[in-house]
Amino acid sequence: MKIGLIPIDNRPCTMQFPCQLGRIIKTEIIIPPAEILGDFLQPGNTPAIRNWVMEKAAQLDVLIVSVDMLCYGGLINSREGVINPDEAIEGLKVFARLKEIHPQLHIMGFNVIMRTSVTVRDDKTAVYGRDLGEYLFLNYKEKNSDLSVHEKKRLNLLDNRIPPELLQEYCAVRMRNHQVNSEVLLSLARGDLDFVILCQEDATLYGPHKEEQMKLEEQIISLGLNDDVVIYNGTDEAGMLLLARVLNFERKAMPVFAFNFVPWEGRNNIPPFEDRPLAENVKLQCTVAGIIPVFIQEKKPFMEQGFIADAMTIINCSHRQKGEDWLGPISPTVERDFAVGDFLRLVQEIRLPLGVADLRFANGGDPGFLKELAERIGLFNLAAYAGWNTSGNSLGTVLAHLSVFLAACEQEEERADWDLHYGFLLNRFLDDVIYQAGIRQRLIKLISDQEDFGSVYRLSPKGCVAAAKYLQDFMMLEAWSFYELYIKEKEFTGQPLGKGKIKVDFHGVTTGLPWGRLFEADIKAKISILPEV
Repeated sequence: MKIGLIPIDNRPCTMQFPCQLGRIIKTEIIIPPAEILGDFLQPGNTPAIRNWVMEKAAQLDVLIVSVDMLCYGGLINSREGVINPDEAIEGLKVFARLKEIHPQLHIMGFNVIMRTSVTVRDDKTAVYGRDLGEYLFLNYKEKNSDLSVHEKKRLNLLDNRIPPELLQEYCAVRMRNHQVNSEVLLSLARGDLDFVILCQEDATLYGPHKEEQMKLEEQIISLGLNDDVVIYNGTDEAGMLLLARVLNFERKAMPVFAFNFVPWEGRNNIPPFEDRPLAENVKLQCTVAGIIPVFIQEKKPFMEQGFIADAMTIINCSHRQKGEDWLGPISPTVERDFAVGDFLRLVQEIRLPLGVADLRFANGGDPGFLKELAERIGLFNLAAYAGWNTSGNSLGTVLAHLSVFLAACEQEEERADWDLHYGFLLNRFLDDVIYQAGIRQRLIKLISDQEDFGSVYRLSPKGCVAAAKYLQDFMMLEAWSFYELYIKEKEFTGQPLGKGKIKVDFHGVTTGLPWGRLFEADIKAKISILPEV
């Protein structure tokens, strides 16, 4: 099978992750040349991308397309008003041309429902973004419920503080993007697309996105597209989820994933940057990936749950109504107010592929929980792990990696590349926990203390050099320490499950800051997997 992917931008999570997962099972995924995909504030070359997909389509079995890249030049440019509605909609005509020439090509598209903020480029836009997000929340909350006295004062203050021209521009961009989303549904109804996901990017319980979602849902029903469209919280994981869908449907069996929320009551909380309860988003992402979700009942032994599962996912979530954020104004409290050791002891007795969605904190994993996993279960006894950025991003990564793992287990042993599987897993530990919840906090202080290093949102050339060196030096030290503590001299169950024991050799790690800011890093560990003799 050969899959074409037009990613939403060129960040590692959106461009590299799907390709890395595909290589584990020797599935070829081709993407446009890097030079036409753009960069942080440089939009992709949309005419070149459209030409590329027309040229490559004859080679493909499946095409996964970011509509934002196809129509605007990427996620960042989709938040700008540079492209007018007619120009954006023109990009959608590619789907009709593809289907006319290659009717057998299975085309899946994903597009974003705009966030309730703006792109943060510097300290000034960071303040404006926070103000705008709060204003939109309070403004739309007022339409649906009563505001407190404090909230009314805040709304009035923000109404006077936000420049009218900026708010007007933001609303115009929202209107254009909503129009394009509506046109995507019409393309789907005409048969130009086979499946669509509409990804709700960073949002809250109230805001203009809720009205847009309602209108889109009404259109979906009126066009009879209920089985062909999913609206859920997330964005950066979309390419991986659609890859999982391809693999699970190719296996001709929708896998059953059992989900266990820790703590149980956390399933009903709305994670930061999202607009619906966690359990609801789990179900929606499973629908995208072609997975049947079942929720383990609290305090009931697994063998008495009344279902048979292909894999199990632990969701480490917050018991607080408002989750915590490593990049928020208050540093998260790592200590838990309940014990997880007893729970993990029970989990390790269940002989199922195990994934961990580490969703307790936004923008980084939970170091305490990872330590418990290492000591109780063994990190390389996991089949998948993620704890980066938003809840939806991490959840989608775990669902995709677990799906790839199941597909790999069904292949002949020499076909699956288990070095790549374990490498992807180790990269998640190093990136999501060691970097995002640790080293990045120190880098933020380093940049903030030096006036000529730029902003944490966009480093100066001097700041880029200093931050890149600091990251490489400290990641190498932290990675070796992590390896010595949790991996070296440890025995892990070979994969597929039950096929002997393995040991892991660690050969170092390379790092980078691809967008010249601290929000994301490019971290790649070098390892080899050895059978235990």
